[in-house]
Amino acid sequence: MYIDKQLRLSNAQVLTGTSETDSTNTVDFSVARELSVGNQIAVRFQIDSALSGTSPTLTIKIKTSANNTNWTDLVISPTINSAPAGTVFTFFLPMKNVSRYLKATYTMGGTSPTCTITADVMPANTIEAWTAYSAGYSIE
Repeated sequence: MYIDKQLRLSNAQVLTGTSETDSTNTVDFSVARELSVGNQIAVRFQIDSALSGTSPTLTIKIKTSANNTNWTDLVISPTINSAPAGTVFTFFLPMKNVSRYLKATYTMGGTSPTCTITADVMPANTIEAWTAYSAGYSIE
């Protein structure tokens, strides 16, 4: 499975502190899309380094916007209290009401929370078969 760089929301993005943090990248679909044609679309989040700190929490929101300025929540995760490295969370996008732009927003809680996360938009039927490998290794 190839990962499209244009569909990567976060690439080993370091999250620290308790303020809301946007994904480093925003996906631009060029126009509003109806995602009900073909495969369902999902966003796959992988915890690259464990959620840590004192009583750390993480909430993930997937947001959409028509103008890349005013954002609407599409999906809000339950509060995540524990996530060792390698943990994967998958959230499915609604089939309708996805505007031109898509991003993730991360909110951490607790005392001195930190983690590293990677997030990709991909067809839902490919997620189970997808495997992440440590950076720097080539697979033949």
